[in-house]
Parts: sequence; C-alpha cells; structure tokens
Amino acid sequence: MISLSAAILIVALIVRDLTMPDKYIVDKSGCVVGITGDETGAGAEYQLELTMKNGEVSSSRLVTIRRRADTAEVKDNKIDDEELRAAEREAELNRAISDVELSSRKNVMLPSRLTDGTELVWSIPDSGSGDLPVIAIMYVTLVVMIGRSSLGGGSRDMVEKRASVLRNLPRFTNQLLLMMNAGVILSDAFSNICEAYKMIPESNRNSFERDMIETEENNLNHRISTATLLTEYASKYNSKEMMRIATILTENERRGSDVLESLQRESEFLWENRKITASERGKALDAKMVYPLGLLLIILIVITMAPAFLGM
Repeated sequence: MISLSAAILIVALIVRDLTMPDKYIVDKSGCVVGITGDETGAGAEYQLELTMKNGEVSSSRLVTIRRRADTAEVKDNKIDDEELRAAEREAELNRAISDVELSSRKNVMLPSRLTDGTELVWSIPDSGSGDLPVIAIMYVTLVVMIGRSSLGGGSRDMVEKRASVLRNLPRFTNQLLLMMNAGVILSDAFSNICEAYKMIPESNRNSFERDMIETEENNLNHRISTATLLTEYASKYNSKEMMRIATILTENERRGSDVLESLQRESEFLWENRKITASERGKALDAKMVYPLGLLLIILIVITMAPAFLGM
C-alpha cells in the first residue's frame, strides 16, 4: 500500500509536468521573455524567477504574476527605504507587473530592462523536483519501520506464546486439581487433559493446547515425569506462573507434600491474574489502533493530494 501510494504521487507529479500548458514565451537562450494566456481570457497565475543585474550587483527573487479576467490583484512588495534607487526599481518593477496583470492581450511580453539600466532576466523556477526527495524519504522511512516490525516477528511469537500460557493455565490448573482430588495420579490426569484437548478441532486449538498435546505425545511411554515436562515447558517460555505449578508438582513427587492445597491457592491467584490481564489488554487496544490508523491517514493524504498535484 505504501509503495502504491508513493507510485501514484510520483506519477501525478510527472503527469502534471507533462500536461502543464505552455504558458511562457521562451527565447533561444532559455530565458522567459513573455507569458501567454488562453483564448477565453480567463485568469491565470505565473510563477517566475527574476534575476536583476545592475553592473556587478545581481539579486534573485520569486515573482508571482496573477492575471484576472475582470479585476487585477496588485502585488504588495515591501520597499526598502534605505536605498532610494532600490525603491525606485521596485516601484517600476511593480508597475510593470501590474501592466502585465491588467493586460487583456493573449501574449504579453515581459520587460527586459528598467529605466536605470537594470537588466531583468525571467526564468521558470523548478517546481516538483523538490517534491521527489521528500516522497523518497517518506517512503524509505515507512518501509524501514515496517521492516523492523517484521524482523521482530520472532519476539512477538514468544510474547503470544507466553500470553497463551497465562490465558489457559488457570483452566489447566483447575483440571489438574479436580482430577487429583478424585484420586487420579498426576501422569494420568495430564494424559486425560491432553485427550480432552485432542477432541477440539485442530483449527480451533490455541498454542498452549497444541504444545500440551505435543508434549504428551513425545512422552507416551512416561519416560520423563509430568512435573519435569512442565518444568521444561515453563523454562522454554520463561513463564513464572507455569514454573510455580511445576515446582509444586515436583515437591509432591519428591517429598510427598500435600499438593491439593497449594494448587488451590495457585488456581485462585491465576484466575485473578487473568482478570487483571484481560482488563489491561482491553485498555491497550485503543493505543494499538494508533499505528494502523496513522498509516491509513498518511495513505489517504497521499491519495487526496494526487488530484491537487494534477490540477496545478
């Protein structure tokens, strides 16, 4: 979308330059000697660069000539009172520009010299060449931002995995607690939970459920204890919550400590933590929408500006 918007804007600039009507009369040396209007006598605006040469002294300025069909708008130029000659030249130049603006003829020749001998050189200023670097800078900046965001996909996957653990761990802990309260040993309880996950359509399983199924299938012969499997999983995703559950189960295996009361406390804590996390994610949703909305706004501005460039 960014590349398409940049291409549209560049094409608009090129088409504008190619379709711009020939409003200037240029001599063999490339200097503008006159301006031309359309046959309807409608008003027009001319941007010119004026170079004034008086001996060894020369100065340049941008001049805007606006021709109107019925009324004329005289430019209000600031006169430097410190130099009388400069003021006289400025006044004479303003009179010449006013005569051009008020002229009803189709082709109007521009003055080439003032009465004091100052030479007037008219030329067409560069229009649009300064826009292309700005477009290029904006394009490269946006592409770099999106590229950096894409390169961070691995870290985002890890964050999503950890978030999935936090969302599903309270339910997993409750299931373990219920089965062990009913007298089911830990390994069988874990296998039963994974069997329940397998009944969920594969397309609807979350990452935690898929990981638990994969962990259980890789340990079908129970070569490794369930507590050790959960400890390795917690270390892999650096999940403190899962690590606490795994530590409780490990203590139960090694020392035969009462696991049910500890799991009950952890279950209550995990559910409260899940509520807090859900509330924070809801509050952060508005902030996450700022970036895509800003990107769409930039694209909208670019697409909106293209007809304006074409009409200039």
